[in-house]
Amino acid sequence: MMVSFPEHPGFAAPDEEERERIDKDRKMLWRFMRRAQAYAGALARGQTTSLDNDDKDELLALVPVLRGELPVVIQAETAEGIRAALAFSKELGLKTILAGTRDVWRVADEIAAAGVPIILGPLESRPAPGDPYDAVFKAAVVLEKAGVPFCFRSGGATNARNLSYHAGLAVAFGLSREAAWHAMTRGAAEILGVSEHY
Repeated sequence: MMVSFPEHPGFAAPDEEERERIDKDRKMLWRFMRRAQAYAGALARGQTTSLDNDDKDELLALVPVLRGELPVVIQAETAEGIRAALAFSKELGLKTILAGTRDVWRVADEIAAAGVPIILGPLESRPAPGDPYDAVFKAAVVLEKAGVPFCFRSGGATNARNLSYHAGLAVAFGLSREAAWHAMTRGAAEILGVSEHY
């Protein structure tokens, strides 16, 4: 399951209207996940007939996520969005993988403390105004030092051929070759839960 966590996409602080939209979207996501938890609990107790509704298929699809059988990948780019996504994940007891680039270097210690891995990239993302020019390129080094498991992504299937380019950028800005190789191979498999197949 993939969730684009509601957050402000811009670099400037959100205005009041945007903040209200973000809060509304987050509350809607929380409510839906709570309903899915209730549905999963009812299924575990064998109470399925009383819960037939329009969202049944969507709720049923979330049952393995809520049981921790499948991870949820949460896309979040801003430090505030990452923190909120970590709190969301913790409260619901989700097996989480973060996906993002822009501000992960700011909250690497918090990500490490949460024990959450990250899918990093694309490394061509631009840093926020006022951030060091190489903040995105050095994000892998910061994550490695914090002890956060990570792998790379290229930004889409059509760019998969550029995955080694992303690893090369990280190496050029301080990541060891061994860590980059691991992030493209075994590390990615471990994060995605398929390492036993490789």
